[in-house]
Amino acid sequence: MSLNQMTPDSGGDYHGRDFAVTDRRHSVVGLRVSVVAPEVDTGAQALTRAAIAALNRRDQLFSIRAATTLAAEQRSAASAVALLTDILLKGFPRGALRPGVRLDVDFKPTPDDPDCPKAQSIARDVLTAAAAGDDAFVTRTLQTLPVETIGDVLVVLLYSAAGRLEHFAGVDGDAADAYYDATAANTDAPLEG
Repeated sequence: MSLNQMTPDSGGDYHGRDFAVTDRRHSVVGLRVSVVAPEVDTGAQALTRAAIAALNRRDQLFSIRAATTLAAEQRSAASAVALLTDILLKGFPRGALRPGVRLDVDFKPTPDDPDCPKAQSIARDVLTAAAAGDDAFVTRTLQTLPVETIGDVLVVLLYSAAGRLEHFAGVDGDAADAYYDATAANTDAPLEG
């Protein structure tokens, strides 16, 4: 039985947000299922990735249109937020955030747009809640915000995720350059330490 088919009445072990799944050796494996995006919308995730790539290629209009499209449907918005927070929190242990700590997003609000600071604040709250493992807060937030605000929040998260990925691409490029320089300098002898 797949996790998507498991319900309280399906005969599987169901415990609300946490599932107990039996593997082939009949041992219990704990599995946390995200409340933010219980069913992954692969189309929404593909559009989210395309929007990130567009920002890294300075195509802001495509990314804004993608955020507007993603915000129009609850499931798509939740899938986009799940992917973006996963990118932004990669390497950060979920649930390890101390109470009172608020994570920041890498986004500079447009000076003339009064909605930007609000969207940035909500994006910080969503990212902080995701880091703290508070999926219920993220879900509630997405359910209560107007579509336009969700779109603005997605734009903030898209810019932040694009910046993070661009940073790592730059680090990888610098590392590759250093590797090529080191190997080109002396191709016959091993590196001496």
